[in-house]
Amino acid sequence: MRKKPDHSAGTAAGFSIIEAMFAMVIFAIGIVAVSGVFLINIKQNAVAQDVTQVSTLAQDMLEDLTDINYDAMAAGGDAGSITADVTGYFDTPEPGFLRRWEIEVDALVAGMTTIRVRVISARQLIGDPAECTVVLTRTR
Repeated sequence: MRKKPDHSAGTAAGFSIIEAMFAMVIFAIGIVAVSGVFLINIKQNAVAQDVTQVSTLAQDMLEDLTDINYDAMAAGGDAGSITADVTGYFDTPEPGFLRRWEIEVDALVAGMTTIRVRVISARQLIGDPAECTVVLTRTR
């Protein structure tokens, strides 16, 4: 004949309510710590995306400006600014991005033109907003 299991309070197997609550508290602390890392990672990814975007927009404008005939560009003289909005020398190629450019004729040496393009992101996620300035010096 088999012996019946004893279900008295002293021999019961399993977790007590205190043990379960303690495990849940430790689990919650771990989740909170990991969620902080995820939030930082999301912001860092957004910053990296902005840096890539400003670099691409600056390079695109620089390529467009290098397609202009040198003599036509030099005939216009110094123009534009990368620090202020000058009519005809700034735009917003995409929402949240400001692009400015300037052209300096014979700035360093006669027959040499310097083109600067600066793009700034309007979003400020971590630290300063992403920005990029590219410079090209061109001769006849």
